[in-house]
Amino acid sequence: MADGRPPVWLTDSDRPTPDTHSRHLSSIIIDSQSRAERVEIVDVPAAEDARSFITNTSFDRETVYIQTHRVRECFRLDLCHVSWHSTTVETDYARILLPYDERCAADEWAAESWLVRIPAALSEDDVNGFSTSVGSAACDHPASPGGATGERGATGDRGSTDTASDVSPQPHATPPETADQGGDS
Repeated sequence: MADGRPPVWLTDSDRPTPDTHSRHLSSIIIDSQSRAERVEIVDVPAAEDARSFITNTSFDRETVYIQTHRVRECFRLDLCHVSWHSTTVETDYARILLPYDERCAADEWAAESWLVRIPAALSEDDVNGFSTSVGSAACDHPASPGGATGERGATGDRGSTDTASDVSPQPHATPPETADQGGDS
């Protein structure tokens, strides 16, 4: 979102305003259908895809992780890696410069939300640690569809995650492909 405000939030509060001192705006664990019903999404063309992504989650064995960042308007984030444990979720992003022919303002901020489906039933009450890194180079390894790989699932097994990566494409950016490789977006 070009206004720098999170495009995805929970209904128990007003739409948050950006903290000008932080690049990380929020991390939200969606672990149940009742919590999923509290998710608010700004009215953008990809909002319906994001709602479907959340609705099509089997919360008895999957969790949706929503992470929102502030990013300079002339950049976008690529999700390189996701790992999780029963009490933590870790993400790694690459900050990529937009192509020279896409309009942007170098001194402006935008907000970008990522929806990630983790193939493990995490509990919002138990997850109390979030770690994020943002590098300035492209992801160093090919990722699975949607740009994410999963490790250290709640049971210690490996799996892959799905993402809904075009929830709120910035007006000047070409949205990345969605992870809809078999019903997920």
